[in-house]
Amino acid sequence: QRAFRKRFPGTHHILHVGRKTPQKNLDTVLRSLAMLGEEYVLVCIGRGDSSTYREIARQLGVESRCEFLDSIRNEDLPFFYSNCDVMCTPSRYEGFGLVFVEALACEAVVVTSDIPPLNAFIHHGTTGILVKEYENPAALAEAIQTATTDEVLRSRIKSRARASVRQFSKDHVDAFEAAVYRGVISGGRAEERPQFAGVEGGA
Repeated sequence: QRAFRKRFPGTHHILHVGRKTPQKNLDTVLRSLAMLGEEYVLVCIGRGDSSTYREIARQLGVESRCEFLDSIRNEDLPFFYSNCDVMCTPSRYEGFGLVFVEALACEAVVVTSDIPPLNAFIHHGTTGILVKEYENPAALAEAIQTATTDEVLRSRIKSRARASVRQFSKDHVDAFEAAVYRGVISGGRAEERPQFAGVEGGA
């Protein structure tokens, strides 16, 4: 953690992981940062043209508290997940959201949108913090502040985060797929086939 804080000076570190597109809602995160104190810094990782977001940060007066990283090696992501105070990518929509599973596996405190499918495997106040008004900077700022300062909540979330995504591990998914094929081959009815826990409708 010392190396992380030396590279990114600040007290509270917010991590945003995602492409530089409207889907990933970085604009709202930047506006939330402007509402938080000087001790909050934002590290943004993701490909795409960051000029629009740099300009938003400049207009808001938070450019000095933002680090924009175009891309990093996949094997380096756990370093960021594990050392940030909060991982906040409040997507406007998601297909699945692998980065959230990765973050939870690293015991990060995740703040994100209260939308499917994220709210199918992230449970508010237990394994993360879900924000209904994810395009409201004030609501997002409040959630980030809570996630970084409520030590009881942080401890509860971090202690349960990794176990909450164990169902997505390679071994678990392989076993699930094998069970599905066995059910199909044996002629089992659809309702008798295994369901993938945490994701509505199975695999």
